[in-house]
Parts: sequence; structure tokens; C-alpha cells
Amino acid sequence: MQYIEGRHGGIMNFSQKLRSARLDNQMNQAELARASRLTRGVISKWESGESKNPSAVHVLRVAKALAVSPQWLLNDAVTERRA
Repeated sequence: MQYIEGRHGGIMNFSQKLRSARLDNQMNQAELARASRLTRGVISKWESGESKNPSAVHVLRVAKALAVSPQWLLNDAVTERRA
């Protein structure tokens, strides 16, 4: 599955991609946090754009939990989301 544009048009950023992938996996923030061994607060801050510099280890955990590639999450220009 590919997503080039966000729900309202335009290229999606990390926060939007994270939320989109989480919802596509029918997970709430707490479930994603558990699956990726992070806190719900971290997921919430990423989705809100409050925190913009996630560590590589954390991105890898989230990407694995969501079955998406870390490159897709981090790079606005990457449109292929498969892991």
C-alpha cells in the first residue's frame, strides 16, 4: 500500500505518517506504545509534532510494530511504506 498524499492533500510528514499507519493498523496510541516498547506520551508527542527528533532505535521499533519502513516514516519524499 502506498500513500503519497495526506488525507487533506500534500506530502505527509513524520507525524502524519505515524498517525496514518497507526490508524491503518487499528491501534490506539497505548497499543502502539506497548508494541514498540515506548510510552504513550512519546507516541503522542511525535504525532502532535511536539517532538521532532526521534532516536533511530525508537523509529525502528515503531516501524516494526506498524509493518512500515523506517525510511517511509522519516523521509517526506519516500512514498513506499512497506517494511
